[in-house]
Amino acid sequence: MNRRHLVALALALLTLAVLLSGCAAEYRWVRDGPPAARVQWIVVAYADLHKTCGTDSLKAPNLGGCAFYSKDFCTVYSFVDENEASTVMSGDGLDLREHELRHCAGFIHQ
Repeated sequence: MNRRHLVALALALLTLAVLLSGCAAEYRWVRDGPPAARVQWIVVAYADLHKTCGTDSLKAPNLGGCAFYSKDFCTVYSFVDENEASTVMSGDGLDLREHELRHCAGFIHQ
C-alpha cells in the first residue's frame, strides 16, 4: 500500500470508530436552569481531558469537552480553544462550541 491508500484507510477507520462509539448521539435538550451569568473556556491537554471532566475514556472515547454549570458561572474544559471548537463536530449535529455553550445556557441532554 502506498501512503495515499494508508491515509484513506486511516480516515475510514476513524470514521467507523466515531460512528460505533456512540458519538452520533440521539438525545433531546431540556432546560435545567437559567443561563449562566459568566462563561469561561479553558483549554487542557487532550491527554488530561477525561481526568479533568471526570469521564471514563472507554465510555466516551471521543470526548471533546465538558461544561461545569451553575447559574452564576459555567466553566468549559476542552482540548481546543473556543474559536477552534466551532470547527469540531460534537457528534450530535452541533459543533463542540455550540454543544458546550448550550450546557452553559442551562440545558442538559437526556
